[in-house]
Amino acid sequence: MSRMPMILTDPSDENNPIIFCNRAFEMLTGYEQSEILGRNCRFLQGPDTDPMAVAHIRNGIARHEDVHQDIFNYRKDGSGFWNALFISPVFGPSGEVLYFFASQLDVTRRHEAEAVLQQAQRLETLGSMASSIAHEFNNLMTIVLGSLSQLEKSIAPGSRDRQRLDRAKWAGGQAGRLTQQMLSFARRQFHDNKLLDINHVVGGIDAILRQMAGASIVMTVDLTPRPLMVEIDANQLEMALLNLVRNAADAMPRGGPLVIGTRAVDGDASGPTAVELLVRDQGTGMTADVARRATEPFFTTKALGRGTGLGLSMVKGFVEQSGGSVRIASELGQGTTVTLSFPGKKDAPDGAPPVAHPSP
Repeated sequence: MSRMPMILTDPSDENNPIIFCNRAFEMLTGYEQSEILGRNCRFLQGPDTDPMAVAHIRNGIARHEDVHQDIFNYRKDGSGFWNALFISPVFGPSGEVLYFFASQLDVTRRHEAEAVLQQAQRLETLGSMASSIAHEFNNLMTIVLGSLSQLEKSIAPGSRDRQRLDRAKWAGGQAGRLTQQMLSFARRQFHDNKLLDINHVVGGIDAILRQMAGASIVMTVDLTPRPLMVEIDANQLEMALLNLVRNAADAMPRGGPLVIGTRAVDGDASGPTAVELLVRDQGTGMTADVARRATEPFFTTKALGRGTGLGLSMVKGFVEQSGGSVRIASELGQGTTVTLSFPGKKDAPDGAPPVAHPSP
């Protein structure tokens, strides 16, 4: 018996049902023969099956021609697979079509490898573009910050104008850190990693996070009482957290609760195995497919002008370059939790306080 999945269909019936299948076809699809015979092959199709592929197969059959088509099919258990389908008509002595013979081949691994290659090529192009933009933007911000520093000399400390100037300088500094994130996304910028307490970083920008979230968002910061030591770039962590809070606020246009928390994972008295920082909202949430693609560069579900689709991809780039990982748990209509996980480090030795990143 052939190891290649095979079927025969009967074109004399307008539904072109399957009248024979071998054991290999049963193993490929997960269906038993009794569940297959008498049905049209379309029962293997599903939500991600390309209608154009289906049309190509249907047209070839209608013309009594050989057809070769890769199509995304579904097994009985709901799992998907790429099926390389080869269909040929079987003619009778008078030229009439007696059967259609079809063989299948699971080519899922090939498609996955091609997708990885295409993504790598796309990221290489995006990285080059991001690097170019970041360098140009950084040059412009250097001029802006230099001019602000000169202007600072002529404004009295403590005055209202000085406060406005200080906010402008802080925003300029954040813009400079944004260019660092873009360079990090392009893999052309090393992080300034230092051993620090992640709770200090989060607490240091508490006021800024609340201001960014807006008055309609009830923000709760739940930090562990003990220091959680990690070796990361504090500026990059700030930018990542600002991105996550902005996304959470956008997901709750009418307001709602927002939780920022830290926690230790496993470990012992000297330090945890991992340190997690989470941002949880009760906003619109995402479908499983959107959540899976959320960290792809330039992927966004926001309205035009509301987002670039780079925020989460930059967050992911920073976290992974820091040796960590990003998890997204979301349910449509229920909210989203984004968890950043970093390798835990031993607590700072006695007499050596952890690095605290001051708020602006």
